[in-house]
Amino acid sequence: MSIQYKTLTQDEKDDVIVSFLHQQEIDHYCHSINKERYEKLLSDNKLPEGTFKENIQNLMKELESRITEVERIIENTKSQLPSQERIESAIVRMNEKNKELTRKS
Repeated sequence: MSIQYKTLTQDEKDDVIVSFLHQQEIDHYCHSINKERYEKLLSDNKLPEGTFKENIQNLMKELESRITEVERIIENTKSQLPSQERIESAIVRMNEKNKELTRKS
């Protein structure tokens, strides 16, 4: 079933997809930071065997899987993105909305 949007503007569509990609990139970045942290913990020879180390090892496995998922999502989102010019316009609008929210709070 294909729906024709009657109220959604092109700018709104662009904002949605660009915002989605932005959130995925944030997600990937946070996972990358955690991965670096976990690798550092696990490479520490002073880290004793036990529950904490096992938890970190399990988190690392989950994290690696999640990073792969996010990378696939990002890769498959690229074909849905508007032109670079429209991406840049959407980013400007997103930044303006964020500034407005910051001023209100």
